[in-house]
Amino acid sequence: MVKSKLNFFNFKIFRMKDFVYSIAKLLLGIRGNLKLLELKMPNCKIYLPDDSIWTLIREIYLLELYSDFRMLKGIVIDAGAHVGAFSIPTLFYAKKVISIEPNPIIVKILELNKMINSRENVEIYPFALYHSASSVKFHEGYISGGSYVSENCEGIEVKTIKLDDIIENYDEIELIKMDIEGSEYDVIFNTRIENLKKIKRIVGELHYKDEKKRNEFKSYLEKLGFKFFEYNKNQLYNPLNIIKAIKNSKYIKNQTFYKIMNYIYLLTPLPKPLTPSEQKTPIFVAYNNY
Repeated sequence: MVKSKLNFFNFKIFRMKDFVYSIAKLLLGIRGNLKLLELKMPNCKIYLPDDSIWTLIREIYLLELYSDFRMLKGIVIDAGAHVGAFSIPTLFYAKKVISIEPNPIIVKILELNKMINSRENVEIYPFALYHSASSVKFHEGYISGGSYVSENCEGIEVKTIKLDDIIENYDEIELIKMDIEGSEYDVIFNTRIENLKKIKRIVGELHYKDEKKRNEFKSYLEKLGFKFFEYNKNQLYNPLNIIKAIKNSKYIKNQTFYKIMNYIYLLTPLPKPLTPSEQKTPIFVAYNNY
């Protein structure tokens, strides 16, 4: 009897979460379509999934979560490139961009975004960046940007590539952006030291909740000569960054709806980010001292 009541209670919670998500989808205009985003600087066009567009606009273009792509001049690796929200504007400034994305559907959109911008200084790798070059299971997430790979999950099989296989072709890597849903640890630990020392800067999300694992990651990079900084996403929402974000909105053409939604989000006096999972995903930046 108690078990049946618990099951009913859990079912009600699930239905409530589903209802809240449905309302959020309605308010944010999520219909499972692509939206064309146009930037003024650089002058480019990018198709973004409507389930991610408002987050991508806020984090990549307004808050510049990973980097100011206008300052990049060398070789850039975008691991977990998604549809190219970071890769596409970056290739207008960087010497070359290497975009790595395992989701076969998302890769098609990434290729479309490359084509409509008529740029050739980008290479698209339809692989998962992993600790070995083989294959692994790819699990599609609840939204287009929340997928991950694992040897122990259900999903389609995708090919993998090691970071060594990319870096060994270059003398220096200006930036590696990593958003690979937990694979960042094994990727770094299984990359040859001489190749890691070619990287000037690594920035990304730390998906492991285990603090011991995160400290090992930090210590390993520091031993190699990197300066390591870690901060929570709520630190992004300080007054100076919010002012910068509002100023950066001038680089986005049209999209009044998404701009207003982000202004409301940024200016509302509530702790941010509002999503618990985002609150638990710190950002790291590692600068090479060599």
